[in-house]
Amino acid sequence: MTNPPLDEALKTYEIALEHLEDSASPMSEKQIIVVLNARDFVQAVGQAQVYPSYHQQKKLVALDVRLKQNAWQISKVIDFASWRTSLEPPDTAWWWHLETEAELARWQWWDWLWRGLSIAGWTANLGLLIDLMPRFLIAGTGFAGAVAIAFPSLLTVLQGISELTETGQEGFDKLLIRLGIPKHFHAEAQLGATELLLVILLGFHFYLPNFSNFSNKRGFEKYNQGQLASAEAHYQQALALNPDNVKAHYNLAFVYEDLQQFDKARTQYQFAVKGGFVKAYNNLGRLHILNNKPSLAIPLLLKG
Repeated sequence: MTNPPLDEALKTYEIALEHLEDSASPMSEKQIIVVLNARDFVQAVGQAQVYPSYHQQKKLVALDVRLKQNAWQISKVIDFASWRTSLEPPDTAWWWHLETEAELARWQWWDWLWRGLSIAGWTANLGLLIDLMPRFLIAGTGFAGAVAIAFPSLLTVLQGISELTETGQEGFDKLLIRLGIPKHFHAEAQLGATELLLVILLGFHFYLPNFSNFSNKRGFEKYNQGQLASAEAHYQQALALNPDNVKAHYNLAFVYEDLQQFDKARTQYQFAVKGGFVKAYNNLGRLHILNNKPSLAIPLLLKG
């Protein structure tokens, strides 16, 4: 009993591939053309056979995978453009365009690195977000501040979903395809998105002192207007954003003095003194004297 034509064609294709892969010497142009012609034959026979079996289809896929795995070496030996000009294979004959497969393989070889860097970047983003979120929440920065921190927070969560879940990865791939980004650049695009988000979060982190100074300035304005409760809130906001803001500590101590909350005032002056804020020395010394602790006051007054 003779084998079906497609089985024979697949066998010929397989043998040609084996000769190409197992050759002791570097692959030659002739060996490559034999493989490509064998693939042409499989295509022609397959089109004539209306219903190829599952096993035939599975074998063809496996052989094609092997051919693509050799695309990079093949593309170094043969000038595909010249052969296509003479033979004019149909555009669907992808095996006559293996230099494209080789280019894809070269880019995709680095995907493991880009994905690893993306996960590392996402971890860094999450760490920054964990540091930033409580500062803005405790500070009560209002609607603008909430929106400002909510945007990168949402992006970080979505990024984590796209990195760590299959559904999220598929959704991200669909978005990139819609944006016209080729599939072999998806890992690079994901890394780029991660790094962009990292830059945004680092921007928030490095600008915390500026946000803090702005809140301190608002507090000072409210203090001069006699709005002590509002001034206190702004100074506390400034310290939530930057606990090392010595001016905010000093100004908050002033508010507590006006409110007759001397223990709290001393605490804030102490923070200002530790930060080297000279004006705080005399004020803290004065409170120590009022508290009948001259031994603590004298060194401060001498330095102030």
